[in-house]
Amino acid sequence: MNKAQDTKASIFYHDIGDYLSREEKLSLLKNFRTIYNPDIEWEQLTPNEKGDWINQRNDVFSTLIPLALEKKFDTKTQSFFISYAIGVATNRDSWVYSFSENAIENNMKRMIAEYNAQTKNDQIIYDANKLDG
Repeated sequence: MNKAQDTKASIFYHDIGDYLSREEKLSLLKNFRTIYNPDIEWEQLTPNEKGDWINQRNDVFSTLIPLALEKKFDTKTQSFFISYAIGVATNRDSWVYSFSENAIENNMKRMIAEYNAQTKNDQIIYDANKLDG
């Protein structure tokens, strides 16, 4: 608000349309020549309570059922899914995923052989050089 005035500023807007190229937009502006052109249909904008001016949101989204619970396994909360998990996870993606089936097979055989060799000694020692391919 301008301290010299007692009123708030007004914002006016003119929609020139969607899906126009840069050149089309500039041509429209050039043809208007001035903001005082009477062919321009100005719309006075008033923000909503959220502060939106042009594309004002509505509150329908907040009434939809959420996909996931806010708290895991809270069956008292309404949601589309009552529980969720990450699924099967080894946390060893670098060991068991590859674009090459042969690379995965060789990696798994090497890791199994290393594991079996260590279990014969009744101790398992993690050696990243031997396990991480």
